[in-house]
Amino acid sequence: SQERRRKFTAEPWQQTLSSGDTGAVFEHYHEAAEARRIAYTGGDLAQAEQLARKATKGAFSDQAYPRLAQSEVRLRQGDEKGAEQSLRVVLQGPEAPWQIYRSLADVYLRTHDLKAATETVARADGTFGEPLGIAPFAIKVYKAAGDQQKVLYYVDRCDRAGKRAQLDVCLAAAGMSKEQYRRQRLGRGG
Repeated sequence: SQERRRKFTAEPWQQTLSSGDTGAVFEHYHEAAEARRIAYTGGDLAQAEQLARKATKGAFSDQAYPRLAQSEVRLRQGDEKGAEQSLRVVLQGPEAPWQIYRSLADVYLRTHDLKAATETVARADGTFGEPLGIAPFAIKVYKAAGDQQKVLYYVDRCDRAGKRAQLDVCLAAAGMSKEQYRRQRLGRGG
């Protein structure tokens, strides 16, 4: 029967997800996800903070997703320094994903620390080998910092990719039309 088949396939997964190392990962990530859900749906931030704290305990203290959740909860609480601290823990390890850099740069933009925001984007760029996906966010950061040369550098990167959609996204981030961009490129000898 259908129910017996479902039980046959679901039970081993449930057992795996609730035991050993896998169970621990699942539990910590579930707590982190629940903390984020509560924070983003206007729930009890004290409860969200408690879940985020549990998610970052022990072997998970430097894991990206639990720390990201903790950072987001702290931001909702108005604790920018705590949010920054949560993200910096992950950056001490070698495997920090792009989202951690982006979230940290966002915290710095929020606190108007434009120097730290641009340094964070530059560090991410160096770490990931200048991936194109970073460009629109980098443009936003450098535009906020008033660094038009860097904005144009990233728009150029998008233009060199040869994909119109990517260039359009980057131009939108820069608040520039194609014509404005072309004029500025000509003005730079490009």
